[in-house]
Order: sequence, then C-alpha cells, then structure tokens
Amino acid sequence: MGLDDFLNSGGPAVDGWIKIGESGISFGNNLTRFSGLRFRLQVAEIRYFQVVSFGNPAQYLKTADGVTCVEGGSWEQALARAGGKRPYESAELVFELLEDAVDPKSKQVIAASGTRWGYSTPYNASQKFKKLLSEIHALGIDPRTADVELKLDGEPKARNGNQWKEIVFELVGPYAVTIN
Repeated sequence: MGLDDFLNSGGPAVDGWIKIGESGISFGNNLTRFSGLRFRLQVAEIRYFQVVSFGNPAQYLKTADGVTCVEGGSWEQALARAGGKRPYESAELVFELLEDAVDPKSKQVIAASGTRWGYSTPYNASQKFKKLLSEIHALGIDPRTADVELKLDGEPKARNGNQWKEIVFELVGPYAVTIN
C-alpha cells in the first residue's frame, strides 16, 4: 500500500458530516438547521470519485481510480452489482467552519469555529460544485489550488412527485486570515 492508496481509502479527516435540509444545513445528527454560515474551502483537500447509486434504500459505491471500488472489490464488479446504473462524478468536500453555529433556542454551540465538516456531493450538487469552480476561476483564482470563503445553505427541489434538498454554494471570495 502506497501513500496514494492510503489517502484514497476511508474518508477525509473531519469532525463530522453536514446534511442538507430545506431550511439550511445541519451538523452530524443534530437537527438544528443553520443558514448562511461562513466556511473555508481549500480545494487542494478535495477528493474526487466516480459514484454509482442503486437500490432502495440507496446504496453508494465509489472509485478514485476507475479500477478499485473503495468499499472493496473491483470497480467492474461494483458496476455489475449496481445493475447497469451509470456512475456520476462526485467530490468529497471538507469545510472549515469560520464561526460558531449556535442553537438559537438553547444558545448551545452545535458546531464550533475551526471544526472541519465533510460533504459528499450527490449528482445535482456535483453540477453546482462545477459552477462554483467556474466562479472561482472568474475571480482570477486557480480553481485547482483555491482557498476560498463560502456561505452554505440548502434549498428544496421537486420534480415528478419527488422531493429533495440541494446544497447552495455562495462564494464570498478568497479566504483571508484575520488576526485579532
């Protein structure tokens, strides 16, 4: 096993995973929703995959190299297991929270500034993430090495009787270290 194998196995080093809801985002298993919180995204930390989803409830299999399935076995076996479903491009994003996420009722800090939160893009979010990279490039920032500040939110979507939530990326600009 080499360094690339190690880096592509398992998940990123995060404090938890964010979830997208109709009225914003939540942290881990906490149900409190937040809207417009500021995050740092360092594009160099992102891991890219091909993902195939299938079944009900949905199962997800992914590959970083098109040969090996992260969950075990070959990618060819994974695609066969998915019954002909087409893979899509996905990114595992790591966001650093730039401010405390405080529950408005209890005043309890749900997620502290400086904590790192992961998010794996489903198909629709992958398309929005590509648009974000274009916005970063339009600012004259290399999207492969960008270090930017974002605000994250969630918005409801519906089509053909199905309802889901999608992430909203709002680019604030280049990340700037502030010294107090």
